[in-house]
Amino acid sequence: MVLYRCSSAVICVYLWSMLKLQCGSQTNTAITQIRTDRFGLGQRLRCVFLWRVPVILRSRFLYVYAFIMNSSTGVMVVSIPLLAIRFGAGPLMLGLLGSVGSLVYTLACPFAGRVSDAHALRDALRSVNGRRRSMMLSCALLICVDLCILFASGIRDLLIMAACASLCSAFFWPALQAWLAEAPGEGSLSDRLGLFNLSWSVGIMIGPVIGGCLFAANYRFPWYYGIAASSCMLASLLVLRDSPPRSADPLPAQEPATPHRRHGIFLPLSLWANFVCWFCLANVQSLYPKYAVTVGFSPQMIGFFLFLVGAAQSLFFIMLRSRPAWQFRYGPLIVAHAAAGGGMLVLSHVVSLPFIAVSFLPLGCALGLSYYSSIYYSLCGRGETGRRAGIHERMVGSGFFVGPITGGVIARYLDMRSPFILCGLLLLATSVGEAILRARSRRRKE
Repeated sequence: MVLYRCSSAVICVYLWSMLKLQCGSQTNTAITQIRTDRFGLGQRLRCVFLWRVPVILRSRFLYVYAFIMNSSTGVMVVSIPLLAIRFGAGPLMLGLLGSVGSLVYTLACPFAGRVSDAHALRDALRSVNGRRRSMMLSCALLICVDLCILFASGIRDLLIMAACASLCSAFFWPALQAWLAEAPGEGSLSDRLGLFNLSWSVGIMIGPVIGGCLFAANYRFPWYYGIAASSCMLASLLVLRDSPPRSADPLPAQEPATPHRRHGIFLPLSLWANFVCWFCLANVQSLYPKYAVTVGFSPQMIGFFLFLVGAAQSLFFIMLRSRPAWQFRYGPLIVAHAAAGGGMLVLSHVVSLPFIAVSFLPLGCALGLSYYSSIYYSLCGRGETGRRAGIHERMVGSGFFVGPITGGVIARYLDMRSPFILCGLLLLATSVGEAILRARSRRRKE
């Protein structure tokens, strides 16, 4: 009962705060304008809430935030299914657990992106970065959610907390990505996105390893890690200064300056490829722990397998950033998705550790290329970066929503290997579709 009251309070406070921000209230100073001057406290409260350390919050801090947030997410990727298994969850319930949070995230991301755009447009007149607000509120409420998970006593509690955590996260990522796309004087868009992708992928790479080790020591330790991570981000967002206004700042570097002639084809193609890859990753993260436990793998080994996906993804991000020749080309997409599809089929038929380790690597490469393509094509241009980042994140959330629940139903009525076979076939079908588009493009040139 205490948990349900806490989660209801979190949701109510969150929705009230976002509605207040949407209506244009000045949140940064509303708390400090309490009428306590009779007691001589008004000026003191202003000093406390508006105090900033003499360090400017530059775009390089955004890479650190991406790393911290996704390392915390990686910890939960391993810990939540293991805690659900501890409560007696089956394959269908594990799939439902992964889908509930993804559904909330998918629905909230476009709205969160538009709210971030509205804040940025209004606060630009006051030389204040409006993207900061959504990120601060997200971190604060994630702390509350992690505290509530400590009192969870069943699957139903985890479902509620997963939905609350996803709602909070939806206001973090679109705002961060839009802030990064608008950062002045920080290199080209491709370079910035490369560093951003590397930061969050390293976080999601080491997160499962940390989560597996923490859960093996004590099932409460992963939630302590999440509380500490959100607290660090919230504290820095509260005290660091905004960049000083400079009228001579150049506009953010966007490339290409004019839309590429293939942009209209590659944007929806990259969004679909991004959805498919995250669909497969969601199945692996939600259902493979159950399959691995039945085979006899330890939590540390499960975390190591998921670490390999993040490692391959991070290395591929480095290569893509240094070699921009992949942009607006079909060949890399075809090869990456075909290799990932073959790896998923191998994963569904072998139990040997070396073969399993190798089969996870192509999935990480396909994830890296699809995500990089999707966010790059989405942010190529100016205006409404928050909305376009929200659409990009919606495809990620859609994959995480459809994937686990589809895989859970298939695993329940067939066997535990069937979801991975489905993922392999879907990746191969995507590769075939990309090959057909390339053939048509070549015929048009002729």
